Amino acid sequence: MFSAARTVVALGLVFQVAGLGKLLVIARYFGAGPVLDAYYLGLVIPTFLAGLAASFLHIGFVPQYIDARARQDNLAADRIRNDALTYTALALALAAVIIGVAEKPVMALFWPGIAPVIRANLVASFTILLWTAPINGFIAGVGLLLNAEGRFVAAAGAPLMNLIVSTVLIVVWPEKSLGALMWSLFAGLFAQVALLDFALRRGGIRFIPRISLHPGLARSLLPIALPVLLASILSNVIPAFMQVIAARGGPGAVSAFGYANRLQTSVLQAIVMSVSVILLPHFARLLAEGKQDELRVSLNRVLAATTVFYFAALAFVVTGGHMTVELLLQRGRFTAADGRLVSDVWLGLTAGLLGATWGIFLARLFQAKRLPWVITNLGFVSLAVNVALSLLLMPRFGIVGIAVANAVAYTIVMILLHVVASRSVERFVNRATVGFVVVALLVNFGAACGAVLWRNALTQQPHVLVISGQVAIILCCNLFVLRRRPLCLSPKAVLGF
Repeated sequence: MFSAARTVVALGLVFQVAGLGKLLVIARYFGAGPVLDAYYLGLVIPTFLAGLAASFLHIGFVPQYIDARARQDNLAADRIRNDALTYTALALALAAVIIGVAEKPVMALFWPGIAPVIRANLVASFTILLWTAPINGFIAGVGLLLNAEGRFVAAAGAPLMNLIVSTVLIVVWPEKSLGALMWSLFAGLFAQVALLDFALRRGGIRFIPRISLHPGLARSLLPIALPVLLASILSNVIPAFMQVIAARGGPGAVSAFGYANRLQTSVLQAIVMSVSVILLPHFARLLAEGKQDELRVSLNRVLAATTVFYFAALAFVVTGGHMTVELLLQRGRFTAADGRLVSDVWLGLTAGLLGATWGIFLARLFQAKRLPWVITNLGFVSLAVNVALSLLLMPRFGIVGIAVANAVAYTIVMILLHVVASRSVERFVNRATVGFVVVALLVNFGAACGAVLWRNALTQQPHVLVISGQVAIILCCNLFVLRRRPLCLSPKAVLGF
Protein backbone atom coordinates (compact mmCIF):
# COMPACT_ATOMS: atom_id res chain seq x y z
CA MET A 1 0.00 0.00 0.00
CA PHE A 2 2.82 2.41 0.91
CA SER A 3 4.60 1.80 -2.40
CA ALA A 4 1.42 2.51 -4.35
CA ALA A 5 0.69 5.57 -2.21
CA ARG A 6 4.18 6.96 -2.79
CA THR A 7 3.81 6.60 -6.56
CA VAL A 8 0.36 8.18 -6.64
CA VAL A 9 1.39 11.03 -4.34
CA ALA A 10 4.40 11.74 -6.57
CA LEU A 11 2.08 11.99 -9.58
CA GLY A 12 -0.31 14.05 -7.50
CA LEU A 13 2.45 16.52 -6.68
CA VAL A 14 3.35 16.83 -10.36
CA PHE A 15 -0.31 17.41 -11.15
CA GLN A 16 -0.62 20.09 -8.48
CA VAL A 17 2.50 21.87 -9.70
CA ALA A 18 0.89 21.95 -13.14
CA GLY A 19 -2.34 23.12 -11.49
CA LEU A 20 -0.51 25.97 -9.83
CA GLY A 21 0.90 26.85 -13.23
CA LYS A 22 -2.63 27.17 -14.57
CA LEU A 23 -3.58 29.22 -11.51
CA LEU A 24 -0.72 31.62 -12.25
CA VAL A 25 -1.93 32.00 -15.83
CA ILE A 26 -5.48 32.71 -14.66
CA ALA A 27 -4.27 35.18 -12.04
CA ARG A 28 -2.16 37.01 -14.62
CA TYR A 29 -4.93 37.41 -17.20
CA PHE A 30 -8.07 37.61 -15.03
CA GLY A 31 -7.02 38.76 -11.53
CA ALA A 32 -9.90 38.69 -9.03
CA GLY A 33 -12.82 40.21 -10.91
CA PRO A 34 -16.34 39.70 -12.27
CA VAL A 35 -15.37 37.44 -15.22
CA LEU A 36 -13.64 34.93 -12.96
CA ASP A 37 -16.43 35.31 -10.37
CA ALA A 38 -18.99 34.29 -12.99
CA TYR A 39 -16.84 31.38 -14.17
CA TYR A 40 -16.53 29.98 -10.64
CA LEU A 41 -20.23 30.50 -9.92
CA GLY A 42 -21.14 28.80 -13.20
CA LEU A 43 -19.21 25.72 -12.05
CA VAL A 44 -20.94 25.49 -8.66
CA ILE A 45 -23.89 23.33 -9.80
CA PRO A 46 -22.03 21.05 -12.27
CA THR A 47 -19.26 20.50 -9.72
CA PHE A 48 -21.90 19.63 -7.13
CA LEU A 49 -23.56 17.14 -9.50
CA ALA A 50 -20.26 15.48 -10.47
CA GLY A 51 -19.26 15.24 -6.82
CA LEU A 52 -22.62 13.68 -6.03
CA ALA A 53 -22.03 11.01 -8.66
CA ALA A 54 -18.46 10.36 -7.50
CA SER A 55 -19.61 9.87 -3.90
CA PHE A 56 -22.23 7.35 -4.97
CA LEU A 57 -19.69 5.50 -7.10
CA HIS A 58 -17.30 5.28 -4.14
CA ILE A 59 -19.71 3.25 -2.05
CA GLY A 60 -22.12 1.80 -4.61
CA PHE A 61 -19.60 0.74 -7.26
CA VAL A 62 -16.10 0.16 -5.83
CA PRO A 63 -16.86 -2.38 -3.03
CA GLN A 64 -19.18 -4.41 -5.27
CA TYR A 65 -16.74 -4.39 -8.18
CA ILE A 66 -13.82 -5.45 -5.97
CA ASP A 67 -15.97 -8.18 -4.41
CA ALA A 68 -16.90 -9.53 -7.86
CA ARG A 69 -13.27 -9.48 -8.97
CA ALA A 70 -12.19 -11.23 -5.76
CA ARG A 71 -14.74 -13.99 -6.48
CA GLN A 72 -13.41 -14.11 -10.06
CA ASP A 73 -16.93 -13.49 -11.30
CA ASN A 74 -15.90 -11.62 -14.43
CA LEU A 75 -19.44 -11.55 -15.81
CA ALA A 76 -20.77 -9.74 -12.73
CA ALA A 77 -17.77 -7.40 -12.70
CA ASP A 78 -18.34 -6.49 -16.36
CA ARG A 79 -22.03 -5.85 -15.70
CA ILE A 80 -21.35 -3.67 -12.64
CA ARG A 81 -18.69 -1.68 -14.53
CA ASN A 82 -20.74 -1.04 -17.64
CA ASP A 83 -23.92 -0.18 -15.75
CA ALA A 84 -22.20 2.16 -13.31
CA LEU A 85 -20.42 4.23 -15.98
CA THR A 86 -23.41 4.35 -18.33
CA TYR A 87 -25.97 5.36 -15.73
CA THR A 88 -23.62 7.96 -14.24
CA ALA A 89 -23.14 9.75 -17.57
CA LEU A 90 -26.84 9.53 -18.52
CA ALA A 91 -28.12 10.75 -15.14
CA LEU A 92 -25.81 13.76 -15.15
CA ALA A 93 -26.67 14.60 -18.76
CA LEU A 94 -30.37 14.52 -17.88
CA ALA A 95 -29.73 16.77 -14.87
CA ALA A 96 -27.86 19.23 -17.11
CA VAL A 97 -30.82 19.39 -19.51
CA ILE A 98 -33.39 19.93 -16.74
CA ILE A 99 -31.37 22.62 -14.95
CA GLY A 100 -30.55 24.32 -18.26
CA VAL A 101 -34.27 24.57 -19.09
CA ALA A 102 -34.93 26.04 -15.63
CA GLU A 103 -32.01 28.48 -15.85
CA LYS A 104 -33.84 31.65 -14.81
CA PRO A 105 -35.54 30.30 -11.65
CA VAL A 106 -32.34 28.48 -10.65
CA MET A 107 -30.27 31.65 -10.92
CA ALA A 108 -32.92 33.63 -9.09
CA LEU A 109 -32.81 31.07 -6.28
CA PHE A 110 -29.04 30.85 -5.85
CA TRP A 111 -27.80 34.31 -6.82
CA PRO A 112 -30.61 36.84 -6.25
CA GLY A 113 -28.45 39.83 -5.32
CA ILE A 114 -25.17 39.55 -7.21
CA ALA A 115 -23.66 42.48 -9.07
CA PRO A 116 -25.08 43.08 -12.58
CA VAL A 117 -21.68 42.66 -14.26
CA ILE A 118 -21.26 39.23 -12.63
CA ARG A 119 -24.81 38.24 -13.55
CA ALA A 120 -24.28 39.14 -17.20
CA ASN A 121 -21.23 36.90 -17.44
CA LEU A 122 -22.95 34.15 -15.48
CA VAL A 123 -25.92 34.14 -17.88
CA ALA A 124 -23.52 33.76 -20.81
CA SER A 125 -21.77 30.72 -19.28
CA PHE A 126 -24.34 28.96 -17.08
CA THR A 127 -25.97 26.55 -19.57
CA ILE A 128 -22.69 25.67 -21.29
CA LEU A 129 -20.80 24.90 -18.08
CA LEU A 130 -23.58 22.54 -16.93
CA TRP A 131 -22.30 20.01 -19.48
CA THR A 132 -19.06 19.61 -17.57
CA ALA A 133 -21.07 17.53 -15.06
CA PRO A 134 -21.58 14.36 -17.19
CA ILE A 135 -18.00 14.54 -18.47
CA ASN A 136 -16.56 14.86 -14.96
CA GLY A 137 -18.88 12.14 -13.66
CA PHE A 138 -17.68 9.73 -16.32
CA ILE A 139 -14.06 10.68 -15.60
CA ALA A 140 -14.58 9.99 -11.89
CA GLY A 141 -16.09 6.57 -12.65
CA VAL A 142 -13.23 5.53 -14.94
CA GLY A 143 -10.68 6.76 -12.40
CA LEU A 144 -12.26 4.64 -9.65
CA LEU A 145 -12.36 1.67 -12.01
CA LEU A 146 -8.64 1.97 -12.78
CA ASN A 147 -7.85 2.30 -9.06
CA ALA A 148 -9.92 -0.80 -8.29
CA GLU A 149 -7.86 -2.65 -10.91
CA GLY A 150 -4.65 -1.48 -9.24
CA ARG A 151 -3.77 0.86 -12.12
CA PHE A 152 -3.17 3.88 -9.90
CA VAL A 153 -0.63 5.53 -12.19
CA ALA A 154 -3.04 5.71 -15.14
CA ALA A 155 -5.82 7.17 -12.97
CA ALA A 156 -3.52 9.72 -11.32
CA GLY A 157 -1.74 10.75 -14.51
CA ALA A 158 -4.77 11.47 -16.71
CA PRO A 159 -5.69 14.81 -15.03
CA LEU A 160 -2.27 16.12 -15.97
CA MET A 161 -3.23 15.99 -19.65
CA ASN A 162 -6.34 18.03 -18.80
CA LEU A 163 -4.25 20.75 -17.16
CA ILE A 164 -1.68 20.95 -19.93
CA VAL A 165 -4.24 21.26 -22.71
CA SER A 166 -6.48 23.76 -20.88
CA THR A 167 -3.56 25.96 -19.76
CA VAL A 168 -1.99 26.11 -23.20
CA LEU A 169 -5.34 27.01 -24.73
CA ILE A 170 -5.84 29.90 -22.29
CA VAL A 171 -2.39 31.26 -23.15
CA VAL A 172 -2.85 31.08 -26.92
CA TRP A 173 -6.51 32.22 -26.94
CA PRO A 174 -6.48 35.59 -28.70
CA GLU A 175 -8.97 37.30 -26.38
CA LYS A 176 -8.60 36.74 -22.64
CA SER A 177 -12.32 36.51 -21.97
CA LEU A 178 -14.91 34.21 -20.45
CA GLY A 179 -14.83 32.15 -23.65
CA ALA A 180 -11.14 31.38 -23.13
CA LEU A 181 -11.89 29.97 -19.67
CA MET A 182 -14.88 27.89 -20.78
CA TRP A 183 -13.57 26.34 -23.98
CA SER A 184 -10.14 25.62 -22.55
CA LEU A 185 -11.91 23.76 -19.75
CA PHE A 186 -13.85 21.56 -22.19
CA ALA A 187 -10.76 20.92 -24.31
CA GLY A 188 -8.90 19.72 -21.22
CA LEU A 189 -11.75 17.45 -20.16
CA PHE A 190 -11.99 15.80 -23.58
CA ALA A 191 -8.21 15.27 -23.60
CA GLN A 192 -8.49 13.59 -20.20
CA VAL A 193 -11.30 11.32 -21.42
CA ALA A 194 -9.20 10.31 -24.43
CA LEU A 195 -6.24 9.40 -22.21
CA LEU A 196 -8.44 7.40 -19.82
CA ASP A 197 -9.93 5.53 -22.75
CA PHE A 198 -6.42 4.66 -23.89
CA ALA A 199 -5.57 3.41 -20.37
CA LEU A 200 -8.66 1.18 -20.34
CA ARG A 201 -7.84 -0.33 -23.71
CA ARG A 202 -4.20 -0.89 -22.80
CA GLY A 203 -5.27 -2.63 -19.60
CA GLY A 204 -7.67 -4.88 -21.45
CA ILE A 205 -10.65 -3.35 -19.62
CA ARG A 206 -13.66 -3.04 -21.88
CA PHE A 207 -16.38 -0.50 -21.28
CA ILE A 208 -19.54 -1.12 -23.30
CA PRO A 209 -22.29 1.48 -22.76
CA ARG A 210 -25.51 -0.28 -21.89
CA ILE A 211 -28.90 0.44 -20.36
CA SER A 212 -30.19 -2.53 -18.38
CA LEU A 213 -31.69 -3.31 -15.00
CA HIS A 214 -30.49 -6.27 -13.00
CA PRO A 215 -32.72 -7.06 -9.99
CA GLY A 216 -29.81 -8.38 -7.92
CA LEU A 217 -27.81 -5.21 -8.37
CA ALA A 218 -30.87 -3.05 -7.73
CA ARG A 219 -31.66 -4.92 -4.49
CA SER A 220 -28.08 -4.49 -3.26
CA LEU A 221 -28.06 -0.78 -4.02
CA LEU A 222 -31.48 0.13 -2.62
CA PRO A 223 -30.48 -0.15 1.09
CA ILE A 224 -27.60 2.29 0.56
CA ALA A 225 -29.19 4.54 -2.07
CA LEU A 226 -30.90 6.94 0.35
CA PRO A 227 -28.02 7.42 2.81
CA VAL A 228 -25.47 7.68 0.01
CA LEU A 229 -27.61 10.20 -1.82
CA LEU A 230 -28.07 12.29 1.31
CA ALA A 231 -24.39 12.06 2.27
CA SER A 232 -23.35 13.04 -1.25
CA ILE A 233 -25.70 16.01 -1.30
CA LEU A 234 -24.50 17.20 2.09
CA SER A 235 -20.78 16.82 1.34
CA ASN A 236 -21.05 18.55 -2.02
CA VAL A 237 -23.47 21.28 -1.02
CA ILE A 238 -20.95 22.75 1.44
CA PRO A 239 -18.41 23.91 -1.20
CA ALA A 240 -21.32 25.19 -3.28
CA PHE A 241 -22.70 27.05 -0.26
CA MET A 242 -19.33 28.67 0.43
CA GLN A 243 -19.13 29.96 -3.14
CA VAL A 244 -22.70 31.23 -3.06
CA ILE A 245 -22.32 33.05 0.26
CA ALA A 246 -18.94 34.48 -0.82
CA ALA A 247 -20.78 36.23 -3.66
CA ARG A 248 -22.29 38.50 -1.01
CA GLY A 249 -18.84 40.02 -0.52
CA GLY A 250 -19.09 41.93 -3.81
CA PRO A 251 -17.01 41.74 -7.02
CA GLY A 252 -13.77 39.85 -6.52
CA ALA A 253 -14.81 38.02 -3.33
CA VAL A 254 -15.67 34.76 -5.09
CA SER A 255 -12.43 34.91 -7.07
CA ALA A 256 -10.32 35.57 -3.96
CA PHE A 257 -11.98 32.71 -2.11
CA GLY A 258 -11.49 30.55 -5.20
CA TYR A 259 -7.75 31.27 -5.31
CA ALA A 260 -7.33 30.38 -1.62
CA ASN A 261 -9.49 27.31 -1.98
CA ARG A 262 -7.42 26.24 -5.00
CA LEU A 263 -4.21 26.51 -2.98
CA GLN A 264 -5.80 24.44 -0.22
CA THR A 265 -7.29 21.94 -2.65
CA SER A 266 -3.92 21.47 -4.33
CA VAL A 267 -2.57 20.17 -1.03
CA LEU A 268 -5.60 17.95 -0.43
CA GLN A 269 -5.58 16.54 -3.95
CA ALA A 270 -1.83 15.95 -4.09
CA ILE A 271 -1.58 14.07 -0.80
CA VAL A 272 -4.92 13.29 0.82
CA MET A 273 -7.14 12.37 -2.12
CA SER A 274 -4.27 10.52 -3.80
CA VAL A 275 -3.84 8.33 -0.72
CA SER A 276 -7.57 7.95 -0.11
CA VAL A 277 -8.16 6.30 -3.50
CA ILE A 278 -5.71 3.61 -2.39
CA LEU A 279 -7.14 3.29 1.11
CA LEU A 280 -10.68 2.49 -0.07
CA PRO A 281 -9.79 -0.76 -1.89
CA HIS A 282 -7.17 -1.54 0.80
CA PHE A 283 -9.71 -1.25 3.62
CA ALA A 284 -12.28 -3.16 1.56
CA ARG A 285 -9.88 -6.07 1.07
CA LEU A 286 -8.85 -6.22 4.76
CA LEU A 287 -12.50 -6.23 5.84
CA ALA A 288 -13.44 -8.85 3.25
CA GLU A 289 -10.60 -11.09 4.47
CA GLY A 290 -11.39 -10.47 8.17
CA LYS A 291 -7.94 -9.05 8.98
CA GLN A 292 -8.97 -6.81 11.89
CA ASP A 293 -5.51 -6.62 13.47
CA GLU A 294 -3.92 -5.55 10.20
CA LEU A 295 -6.70 -2.99 9.76
CA ARG A 296 -5.94 -1.44 13.16
CA VAL A 297 -2.23 -1.29 12.33
CA SER A 298 -3.04 0.47 9.05
CA LEU A 299 -5.28 2.99 10.81
CA ASN A 300 -2.53 3.83 13.33
CA ARG A 301 0.01 4.40 10.59
CA VAL A 302 -2.39 6.51 8.54
CA LEU A 303 -3.27 8.63 11.61
CA ALA A 304 0.42 9.19 12.36
CA ALA A 305 1.13 10.24 8.77
CA THR A 306 -1.92 12.53 8.83
CA THR A 307 -0.74 14.45 11.89
CA VAL A 308 2.74 15.01 10.41
CA PHE A 309 1.19 16.25 7.19
CA TYR A 310 -1.13 18.64 9.04
CA PHE A 311 1.44 20.14 11.40
CA ALA A 312 3.93 20.62 8.57
CA ALA A 313 1.34 22.26 6.30
CA LEU A 314 0.17 24.57 9.10
CA ALA A 315 3.75 25.53 9.98
CA PHE A 316 4.42 26.48 6.36
CA VAL A 317 1.22 28.47 5.76
CA VAL A 318 1.62 30.38 9.05
CA THR A 319 5.22 31.35 8.34
CA GLY A 320 5.36 31.57 4.55
CA GLY A 321 1.79 31.65 3.25
CA HIS A 322 1.58 35.37 2.51
CA MET A 323 4.98 35.43 0.81
CA THR A 324 4.01 32.38 -1.25
CA VAL A 325 0.84 34.07 -2.50
CA GLU A 326 2.85 37.16 -3.44
CA LEU A 327 5.41 35.07 -5.31
CA LEU A 328 2.87 32.94 -7.16
CA LEU A 329 -0.01 35.26 -7.93
CA GLN A 330 0.84 38.93 -7.47
CA ARG A 331 1.34 40.06 -11.05
CA GLY A 332 -0.76 41.42 -13.88
CA ARG A 333 -4.28 42.13 -12.64
CA PHE A 334 -3.70 40.42 -9.28
CA THR A 335 -3.04 43.20 -6.74
CA ALA A 336 -1.32 43.33 -3.34
CA ALA A 337 -4.73 43.70 -1.66
CA ASP A 338 -5.88 40.54 -3.43
CA GLY A 339 -2.77 38.78 -2.14
CA ARG A 340 -3.38 39.72 1.51
CA LEU A 341 -6.98 38.56 1.34
CA VAL A 342 -6.12 35.26 -0.36
CA SER A 343 -3.37 34.45 2.16
CA ASP A 344 -5.72 35.14 5.10
CA VAL A 345 -8.40 32.86 3.65
CA TRP A 346 -5.78 30.19 2.92
CA LEU A 347 -4.65 30.23 6.56
CA GLY A 348 -8.25 29.91 7.77
CA LEU A 349 -8.82 26.91 5.51
CA THR A 350 -5.51 25.31 6.54
CA ALA A 351 -6.57 25.38 10.19
CA GLY A 352 -9.13 22.71 9.31
CA LEU A 353 -6.74 20.53 7.32
CA LEU A 354 -6.39 17.92 10.08
CA GLY A 355 -10.16 17.55 10.29
CA ALA A 356 -10.47 17.32 6.52
CA THR A 357 -7.62 14.81 6.13
CA TRP A 358 -8.38 12.35 8.92
CA GLY A 359 -12.10 12.76 8.28
CA ILE A 360 -11.68 11.77 4.61
CA PHE A 361 -9.61 8.72 5.54
CA LEU A 362 -12.16 7.58 8.13
CA ALA A 363 -14.95 8.13 5.61
CA ARG A 364 -13.15 5.67 3.32
CA LEU A 365 -13.24 3.15 6.17
CA PHE A 366 -17.00 3.49 6.56
CA GLN A 367 -17.46 3.34 2.79
CA ALA A 368 -15.50 0.08 2.76
CA LYS A 369 -17.66 -1.23 5.64
CA ARG A 370 -20.74 -0.10 3.69
CA LEU A 371 -22.04 2.01 6.59
CA PRO A 372 -23.23 5.09 4.69
CA TRP A 373 -25.55 6.34 7.43
CA VAL A 374 -22.53 7.23 9.58
CA ILE A 375 -21.27 9.59 6.89
CA THR A 376 -24.79 10.90 6.21
CA ASN A 377 -25.55 11.78 9.84
CA LEU A 378 -22.27 13.61 10.25
CA GLY A 379 -22.90 15.38 6.97
CA PHE A 380 -25.90 17.06 8.59
CA VAL A 381 -23.64 18.18 11.44
CA SER A 382 -21.07 19.58 9.02
CA LEU A 383 -23.66 21.48 7.01
CA ALA A 384 -25.31 22.94 10.12
CA VAL A 385 -21.99 24.14 11.58
CA ASN A 386 -20.82 25.58 8.25
CA VAL A 387 -24.04 27.51 7.65
CA ALA A 388 -24.42 28.78 11.21
CA LEU A 389 -20.81 29.91 11.64
CA SER A 390 -20.53 31.37 8.13
CA LEU A 391 -23.60 33.54 8.66
CA LEU A 392 -22.26 34.52 12.08
CA LEU A 393 -18.67 35.29 11.10
CA MET A 394 -18.95 36.71 7.59
CA PRO A 395 -20.49 40.07 8.56
CA ARG A 396 -17.46 40.76 10.75
CA PHE A 397 -14.59 38.94 9.04
CA GLY A 398 -15.77 38.73 5.43
CA ILE A 399 -14.80 35.66 3.43
CA VAL A 400 -12.11 34.83 6.02
CA GLY A 401 -15.01 34.04 8.35
CA ILE A 402 -16.30 31.46 5.85
CA ALA A 403 -12.89 29.76 5.88
CA VAL A 404 -12.79 29.66 9.68
CA ALA A 405 -16.32 28.25 9.81
CA ASN A 406 -15.30 25.50 7.40
CA ALA A 407 -12.23 24.66 9.53
CA VAL A 408 -14.31 24.37 12.71
CA ALA A 409 -16.87 22.17 10.96
CA TYR A 410 -14.20 19.82 9.62
CA THR A 411 -12.67 19.49 13.09
CA ILE A 412 -15.98 18.68 14.79
CA VAL A 413 -16.91 16.07 12.18
CA MET A 414 -13.43 14.51 12.43
CA ILE A 415 -13.78 14.07 16.20
CA LEU A 416 -17.18 12.45 15.84
CA LEU A 417 -15.97 10.17 13.02
CA HIS A 418 -13.00 9.11 15.12
CA VAL A 419 -15.24 8.25 18.09
CA VAL A 420 -17.55 6.13 15.91
CA ALA A 421 -14.58 4.42 14.21
CA SER A 422 -13.06 3.54 17.58
CA ARG A 423 -16.29 1.81 18.53
CA SER A 424 -16.63 0.09 15.18
CA VAL A 425 -13.09 -1.28 14.90
CA GLU A 426 -12.41 -1.30 18.66
CA ARG A 427 -10.11 1.31 20.12
CA PHE A 428 -7.23 1.35 17.66
CA VAL A 429 -5.00 4.29 18.67
CA ASN A 430 -2.08 2.90 20.67
CA ARG A 431 0.48 4.62 22.91
CA ALA A 432 3.10 4.77 20.18
CA THR A 433 0.74 6.78 17.97
CA VAL A 434 -0.15 9.19 20.81
CA GLY A 435 3.55 9.75 21.52
CA PHE A 436 4.17 10.24 17.82
CA VAL A 437 1.51 12.97 17.61
CA VAL A 438 3.03 14.85 20.58
CA VAL A 439 6.52 14.70 19.10
CA ALA A 440 5.23 15.80 15.67
CA LEU A 441 3.52 18.82 17.27
CA LEU A 442 6.63 19.90 19.18
CA VAL A 443 8.98 19.38 16.25
CA ASN A 444 6.81 21.38 13.87
CA PHE A 445 6.49 24.19 16.40
CA GLY A 446 10.28 24.32 16.45
CA ALA A 447 10.34 24.14 12.65
CA ALA A 448 7.94 27.08 12.44
CA CYS A 449 10.16 29.12 14.74
CA GLY A 450 13.15 28.25 12.58
CA ALA A 451 11.23 29.25 9.45
CA VAL A 452 10.40 32.64 11.00
CA LEU A 453 14.03 33.25 11.95
CA TRP A 454 15.09 32.34 8.42
CA ARG A 455 12.52 34.77 6.96
CA ASN A 456 13.62 37.60 9.28
CA ALA A 457 17.29 37.01 8.46
CA LEU A 458 16.65 37.20 4.71
CA THR A 459 14.17 40.09 4.55
CA GLN A 460 16.01 41.70 1.61
CA GLN A 461 16.45 38.48 -0.35
CA PRO A 462 14.19 37.17 -3.16
CA HIS A 463 10.98 35.46 -2.04
CA VAL A 464 11.90 32.21 -3.76
CA LEU A 465 15.06 31.89 -1.63
CA VAL A 466 13.19 32.59 1.60
CA ILE A 467 10.37 30.16 0.82
CA SER A 468 12.77 27.43 -0.32
CA GLY A 469 14.65 27.72 2.96
CA GLN A 470 11.45 27.53 4.97
CA VAL A 471 10.32 24.43 3.09
CA ALA A 472 13.72 22.81 3.63
CA ILE A 473 13.64 23.53 7.37
CA ILE A 474 10.15 22.11 7.83
CA LEU A 475 10.84 19.11 5.58
CA CYS A 476 14.09 18.14 7.33
CA CYS A 477 12.48 18.34 10.75
CA ASN A 478 9.62 16.10 9.66
CA LEU A 479 11.89 13.52 8.04
CA PHE A 480 13.30 13.07 11.53
CA VAL A 481 9.81 12.57 12.97
CA LEU A 482 8.90 9.92 10.37
CA ARG A 483 11.55 7.59 11.80
CA ARG A 484 9.49 7.08 14.97
CA ARG A 485 6.91 4.37 15.55
CA PRO A 486 4.34 3.58 14.21
CA LEU A 487 5.63 4.85 10.84
CA CYS A 488 9.32 3.89 11.13
CA LEU A 489 10.08 5.40 7.72
CA SER A 490 13.59 6.39 6.67
CA PRO A 491 14.20 9.27 4.26
CA LYS A 492 15.22 6.64 1.72
CA ALA A 493 11.82 4.90 2.00
CA VAL A 494 9.87 8.16 1.86
CA LEU A 495 11.68 9.58 -1.15
CA GLY A 496 11.82 6.22 -2.96
CA PHE A 497 15.60 5.91 -3.33
